[in-house]
Amino acid sequence: MSDTDTAAAAEERTREQASGVIDRTYFDIVADQFKRNRLAVVGLRVIVALILVAVFAPFLANSRPIVFNGYRYKSYLEAYDQLVYAHGDLFGVGRDGEKLQIPGLEGSDDANLAPEDRGLSLPGLGTVYQNEIKDWDAGTQTWKQVRNVSFGEAEPLMNRLRVRLEEEIPSLEKDNLWKRGYRKISYLRTRGIPKDIEADLDDLLVLARKNLDEGYRAKAALRQRSLLQQFKTLQAEVSAEDREAIREFAARYKAAVVGDFHMRPPAELAEYDDFLIEVRTRLAPSEGVGLPGVNFESHWDFPAIRQLEALEILFLVFVILAGSVRLWGRLIHCERPQDELIRKVIVIAILPFLVAGAWAVLVPRYSDTTDYQAGMVNGDLRTNFRVMAPLRYGVNDNNPSKKWTPPWWFGDKEETEAKSKAVLGVTQLDRDLALLEQRIEKLKTVPPGGEGGWSSFLDFLNRHHMGTDGTGRDLTTRMIWGSRISLSIGFVAVGIYIFIGIVLGAMAGYFGGTVDMVISRIIEIVICFPTFFLILTVIAFIGPSIWNIMFVIGITGWPGVARLVRGEFLRLRSRDFVVAGVALGFSDLRLIFRHILPNALAPVLVAATFGVASAILVESSLSFLGFGVKVPTPTWGSVLSSARESYKFWWITLFPGLAIFLTVTMYNLVGEGIRDAVDPKLRQ
Repeated sequence: MSDTDTAAAAEERTREQASGVIDRTYFDIVADQFKRNRLAVVGLRVIVALILVAVFAPFLANSRPIVFNGYRYKSYLEAYDQLVYAHGDLFGVGRDGEKLQIPGLEGSDDANLAPEDRGLSLPGLGTVYQNEIKDWDAGTQTWKQVRNVSFGEAEPLMNRLRVRLEEEIPSLEKDNLWKRGYRKISYLRTRGIPKDIEADLDDLLVLARKNLDEGYRAKAALRQRSLLQQFKTLQAEVSAEDREAIREFAARYKAAVVGDFHMRPPAELAEYDDFLIEVRTRLAPSEGVGLPGVNFESHWDFPAIRQLEALEILFLVFVILAGSVRLWGRLIHCERPQDELIRKVIVIAILPFLVAGAWAVLVPRYSDTTDYQAGMVNGDLRTNFRVMAPLRYGVNDNNPSKKWTPPWWFGDKEETEAKSKAVLGVTQLDRDLALLEQRIEKLKTVPPGGEGGWSSFLDFLNRHHMGTDGTGRDLTTRMIWGSRISLSIGFVAVGIYIFIGIVLGAMAGYFGGTVDMVISRIIEIVICFPTFFLILTVIAFIGPSIWNIMFVIGITGWPGVARLVRGEFLRLRSRDFVVAGVALGFSDLRLIFRHILPNALAPVLVAATFGVASAILVESSLSFLGFGVKVPTPTWGSVLSSARESYKFWWITLFPGLAIFLTVTMYNLVGEGIRDAVDPKLRQ
């Protein structure tokens, strides 16, 4: 530190002492000391960059648009045709063996087909029900038919009755028809079964018939929801006038499927054939089917944002608040810097959870299978405006034709293969001809003006900068998305065991005596177990998932933090400010969490920083061994694990390995910087 800085700092301290107001908090002092450690500052900047990449991954690498204005023409066509089959599942299509010609439906009104081949015939729910109850009404139902609907109250009766029937009729044990469930109930009655068994059989049939009707009611409700979902899809792409017509059609369908809909005779539903024709004619797309119909209307959508889950929103809001604290922090200005710092921490800690909770409640789960990349090229999507991510690859977009492609700067896959053939003895002429053939094939697929009209800069961004894996997925995209899982597991797992360690360590250090002895023995027992093998054992029992890994690392890593906090509490509980608090009648909770704990957090921060690095290593190791997050969710460890298929593809090993090494090293540097900054003996 220069003499000028030393003089300025001394002058500032003199001015604070003269005014009697201290404008600097303990956090400011530690931050100033931390900034003097250049390696720690570099590590912190790298970590912040990694966190930003992880949090904003949906906006950096995504096949879905961030902002989209247009309409989904293909989605409308699919729902328009699916509406026919959803209608047929409920009401049926065509009556008495005659087919119904559906306007605009492929294979239904095609003039090239023979008259007897035109049209569509589907049995409705009522027809299926009538066919099934024929055996029930005639008393010829099989044991399998009864067994299939023997749930709820009927299940224990059915199991008990089966055992008694096999006891009373010994031949059933070797009867293949009975074992397969094809023996009729009427056959059992002819075998001279006791009256009590016959009474139980009658009771079973009553309960089973009741369950049969309940099952068909549930089927009617499920198929009605499927039908209404098609209307919802249609409604999203058309004009306001057409949306009103769609709502009216949906309301008529909703009013038709009520009560015991499945019991209505199929003949009563013939009128809905005409209704289906009316719907098809009114809702026909204005292009492609030759019918006057709806007008499409462009709308705004945010597919990349709508796919976010509550946990992702939590981290996103947290990072935004932490990064903009200087802007909104002015709104909660306080005279005491300590009070202002506490309020900022409360806002940053609580507001993300509130926003994430509101997102989970108010925003429905978004399931979008639209192929935006192909749709914008072949016309399935009509786009007026869009904002795409820089990398336009989906995290699980497979492209088998590009599997094991090396990074573009290392050379094309074809060129690499040609080089390897040359090494094996293929002539230079064969190699040049193979490369020329590959170049010609590539040029055939490039339309005038560039690939898909993209600029050369976007074309450069969407090269495979880190190559691809065994299924053709872009490795850069998977590394970006994998950082989200790896870093979030580190933060959440450390948060879990920091909380457990603080609570147990504070109790042991503050109360002492028996409490201290019991908690200390528990700490020693947990420390005795090899942590990694304990985690492997627990994961083997409860199964691998992101939440299970967070939980297991959290419940196995707390002993070290508990020992640190216990030591700090033992050191601080005899200090004057604690004695004064006891004399003033403060409760134990207030003394522990408001007065002692803030002064004991310095070593906890150091342990937390090192703990994040350790948790990332553990998660990577678990994923590499196959006990980590389930496929296809990417993590750095799972990406590295795919390199075991073939070690000759060096990029699969290099990039995730470098990411893990860099992240762990930077966290260790930051941990050492915090440790030096909070240690008064090492302050400059």
